[in-house]
Amino acid sequence: MRAVLFDLDDTLFDHSAASREALLEVAASGLLRGVDSESLVREFSLHNSACWSLAAAGELPLDDLRVERFRRTLASLGRAAAADAHEPASPAALLSAAYLTAYAGRRPAEVPGARALVHRLLERGPVGIVTNGFPDLVEGKLRAIDLHGVLDPVVIADRIELMKPRPHPFVAAVERLGLPAGDVLYVGDSLAADVAGARAAGLRPVWFDRHGAGLPEDAPAPDFVVRRLEEVAAIVERRAR
Repeated sequence: MRAVLFDLDDTLFDHSAASREALLEVAASGLLRGVDSESLVREFSLHNSACWSLAAAGELPLDDLRVERFRRTLASLGRAAAADAHEPASPAALLSAAYLTAYAGRRPAEVPGARALVHRLLERGPVGIVTNGFPDLVEGKLRAIDLHGVLDPVVIADRIELMKPRPHPFVAAVERLGLPAGDVLYVGDSLAADVAGARAAGLRPVWFDRHGAGLPEDAPAPDFVVRRLEEVAAIVERRAR
């Protein structure tokens, strides 16, 4: 393996923890009276995932995703979703703005071992990321885990208008590396977006099964499965020998 690329959210940056903390702050703010915090976290998680899938398939503009996931969350919580949900003063838009403010200000940092792994791998070759994240948030996330300016390439998929699991962002990263795709390892937590996408682009996918869910029978097959990030270094070093 001559280079390693990573997903960002829930692979290097602990997005799930940051999102949960932000949602709990929103729930405590009084914007959603009568809605308990765990219901908000649960419903948002479901609709956020669905909206990102639609965006990745080109069925939902990324500019609309931020508010649409809250419009759906409100509807599922029994709150009327107004037709003008994307107007600045709509409940969904206000909730989205409050969430993003809280998310930016309350960031648990790295997934355990992320920084140490990246610096260890940099001793052997290039390390970069390929992410579907919002461009205006990616820099802040990298700063939060002390990896801003360290990773190269940084490919934000929506900037090339084709998101994971489509192969295009992976191919763009490999082209910047100037390496054959088969010489590049890609590490991510999503079987659908990361493993399937990397495989389609010819990279060697590593599934980060952080919570020990186990590989479903019908899932795209990764080349490797790791439970802890430090295991990635062992794969690279073993391949080097």
